[in-house]
Amino acid sequence: MAKAPRLNIRGIAVFPSINKPDFKFATELGMYKADVRLSLEDAKPHMERLSKLYKEWTGNDLKPTKTNLWKFEEDSEGERTGQVVFSCKVKNVRTKKGEVWDRKPKQYDTQNNVINEQVWGGTEYIVGAEVYQWTAGVDKGISLQPVAVQIIDLVGPSEGADGGFDAVDDGYVGGFNADHDTNEPEAAVAGDADDGNTDF
Repeated sequence: MAKAPRLNIRGIAVFPSINKPDFKFATELGMYKADVRLSLEDAKPHMERLSKLYKEWTGNDLKPTKTNLWKFEEDSEGERTGQVVFSCKVKNVRTKKGEVWDRKPKQYDTQNNVINEQVWGGTEYIVGAEVYQWTAGVDKGISLQPVAVQIIDLVGPSEGADGGFDAVDDGYVGGFNADHDTNEPEAAVAGDADDGNTDF
């Protein structure tokens, strides 16, 4: 079998699930997501290549406004923003031995060192996505499956950790004050932020 074509798409992460699989979208074993936003100008070469690959595989022309490969981003009033979001998703699968094949995309820094960061929306990265050719009965199509990402400018959970407030002198500081009754139970600590599905 010929090796699947690959695209390296550079842009901004949109609701990524790279560190942990997402279970919200009707997949029992989880799905990794590395959707990427970029300008229409930068997107055009990728769109043209995908259109060609789609034609070669299915024999049909790809309709730019009716494909699951990308969408034209719109503002709250339904007007196009000039940005395109490519859909890059891959589901975990169960092997014939009954084991789960975890298809987590590998992460690299700009020097190609392997890393494992918590990636949030707003991160600038390059998504290495294989073009998967699928057949379902009489239907054929292609999809983008992320196999690796290269982090260019990381946005993680520490970003904006101050909540947007300035510090206030002589105010409450997490934990107990010296004059607090230590016989009272500790207050619950707020849970960690969401694991990477937040888009800034």
